[in-house]
Amino acid sequence: TVTAYYLSSQGPKHDEIDYEFLGNLSGDPYIMHTNIFAQGLGNREQQFYLLFDPTLAFYTYSVLWTPNHITFSVDGIPVRV
Repeated sequence: TVTAYYLSSQGPKHDEIDYEFLGNLSGDPYIMHTNIFAQGLGNREQQFYLLFDPTLAFYTYSVLWTPNHITFSVDGIPVRV
């Protein structure tokens, strides 16, 4: 099972920001996957092992997107800059 949310523009050279939570085997750490596309080009993937079980409580996942950078955060703590 994969849970995801993303922001995307339209067109063949789209921009996109992805947050994905990859499937989990019982007892394994959860993996948060991020990716950024600019002008249709991706290959900016990064994965992070979460130090918590995201199914046990509510968390706030956010993206700060400025002209100069993109910051992915969990509960206000940056996890990717």
